[in-house]
Amino acid sequence: MPVFQARRLVAVPRGERRALYARGFVGAIVAFLSFGAILMATRIDKVGQAAVIRETSTVFAALIGRLMLGERVGPARLALMGLIAAGAVIVEFAR
Repeated sequence: MPVFQARRLVAVPRGERRALYARGFVGAIVAFLSFGAILMATRIDKVGQAAVIRETSTVFAALIGRLMLGERVGPARLALMGLIAAGAVIVEFAR
């Protein structure tokens, strides 16, 4: 994968590369910390509850995409988001 990304980087003007590197570095740190947080949550509490919380991130990603980026959300995606949210509620009340 880095080979393909390196070829794409050549097309980016030199002046914009520093900002691209900074965004990539911040994204890598956030991804590392969020994955570590899930691993720690599975060690502290029940794995099922941590997995449900992890899956709700897709709902938040879809909402952010809709509200901030103007993406379209069709009926199928809305239904699936509702099922994920309902699953999180069910797991929470099933304790």
